[in-house]
Amino acid sequence: SSWSLDIGPFSEDELQSLPSDGSWCLLLNDLEKHVPEFMDVLNLFDHFPRWRVADVQASISSDGGSVGAHSDQFDVFLIQGTGRKRWSIS
Repeated sequence: SSWSLDIGPFSEDELQSLPSDGSWCLLLNDLEKHVPEFMDVLNLFDHFPRWRVADVQASISSDGGSVGAHSDQFDVFLIQGTGRKRWSIS
């Protein structure tokens, strides 16, 4: 399947027109810079060296949406919100 990368910010119309076929995933970065309460989440990890903690991110996707297989250059701590997701770590 093909994929594309679109970098926001996105208008409300763009978000409302996301495909209905379950093929999208929206990543939000630097949440603590835009919503001060997310700094409380970062503070939970203040015992780690600061260089190991990048930011608070959120992934929102439709059923079947995914960021796909990838590797990160930083540590990742995941919190599952609502919904169901099949996570795989290799």
